[in-house]
Amino acid sequence: SSKEMESFEYGLCDCTRNWETCVLTYFVPCYIGARTKAMLDERECHCCDGLVWGINTEYFTRQQMRRKYGITPDPVDDCCIVAWCSLCAICQNANEVEARERAGTTHLGPGAHLISKVN
Repeated sequence: SSKEMESFEYGLCDCTRNWETCVLTYFVPCYIGARTKAMLDERECHCCDGLVWGINTEYFTRQQMRRKYGITPDPVDDCCIVAWCSLCAICQNANEVEARERAGTTHLGPGAHLISKVN
């Protein structure tokens, strides 16, 4: 039997579940987007991350999240969400990565089980 893929823990319209991220996303989306990407890469966020951040970055962030956390791939959905609901996507990505990193979980790819990271 094949392992069932994960899904997003935060919905696209769950922005208000974390007010701080919601407000910061509205006013400085480049900061939240860059910070989320740095968290996914497991590195510090640098000011240059925010300077080179763009909406297309969010598409690749979503794709990376899906691979890392074993979330069902859906490139068309990600493209549409980022194109037409970019602020919601940025907030969802940030909330999702923060929650999963705080829980210390990652996914190793197809057929792998969800594991806890050991630091």
